[in-house]
Amino acid sequence: MNPRVWTLHTDGAMRRLAPLALGLGLAALLAPATASAQEIMVTIQDFEGRSTTPSLMQLGQNPTAITADECDANAQITFRFAMIDTMRTNLQFWEGTNCDDPTVRVDETTTTCQPILLEGDTQLEFAIEGRAMIDRMIPVSDLVPCGSGTSGTENIWVLAVENRNSEVTGAGQQVQFDVAYDFQGPSPPTDFSARDGEDSAEITWMGSSEGIREYEVFYVPNGCVDGSPTAEAQMLLGEMPDLSYRLSDMPGSGSTSADVRLTGLALGEEAAVAVRAVDTSGNAGALTEIECVMKIDVTSWLEAYCNGSGASADACGGESCRVATPGRSSSGVAGWLLAAAAALVWTRRRMR
Repeated sequence: MNPRVWTLHTDGAMRRLAPLALGLGLAALLAPATASAQEIMVTIQDFEGRSTTPSLMQLGQNPTAITADECDANAQITFRFAMIDTMRTNLQFWEGTNCDDPTVRVDETTTTCQPILLEGDTQLEFAIEGRAMIDRMIPVSDLVPCGSGTSGTENIWVLAVENRNSEVTGAGQQVQFDVAYDFQGPSPPTDFSARDGEDSAEITWMGSSEGIREYEVFYVPNGCVDGSPTAEAQMLLGEMPDLSYRLSDMPGSGSTSADVRLTGLALGEEAAVAVRAVDTSGNAGALTEIECVMKIDVTSWLEAYCNGSGASADACGGESCRVATPGRSSSGVAGWLLAAAAALVWTRRRMR
């Protein structure tokens, strides 16, 4: 008996399965890739000095921008970085655009993407050490250009890398967010003028409506000669004024004048004065033009009256001052006045 030979006829089956296979292949090609490139997750845990902690999105908007006061206080922001690729070694901080491209990061001929540098030109970075989540306090001065006098937004990149050449296309290897800052000061006060004085000089200006917190007065003794500022005074009260010449008494937001004590001056010497406005965020604006004030010997109307003839003892407060008519003694005048008063009384009695 001949053994039975099993023969599989596949031609028809293959013809029937071909459309299905083709459909599955096209579906695989057209289907979106799995979301494997999950970014590092960033949240703000605390913002030192603020009663309300902003969200990461709010940090990139002007209403919650970093202020000059926060720079002066060197406030710190506590960030939480989560879902980090633990196979990488460091979290590095960069600023600019296209920082996820390693060819841009290593290109030293362009400023498109720059490392965020600390003092000593070391890059801001943290060791990952196998952790998927890291909390770090970062001073605002590391993220924005404090003291620049400008406003804007920094594009911050945080990359999980081994070095500058590392690709960052995988999950947990990158994140980009914005940090807004506002260091733009208000306009200088207008109509600034100063008046000479003996002990103090009065200065006046036109106030601003730009949300002013206070005004700062700068005073440089002997900063003027013959009504013109000296070269030294112009340097001290220039674009970046020397704060050691700022007076401690700061007029409030609604002020339009102040009295400046003329210290360090002898009679006839001049001082240089200028004023600038400070807004509610602590941003100081530009100074006004420098005005010159002179220490002068001021003789008041009362002093002139008391030093002249015919001064009243009661008005001047001195026994040496008497009502004196030329050619007549003060005692004679008093007697004449008493006689006139007695005559007036006698006349009234006769009329009754």
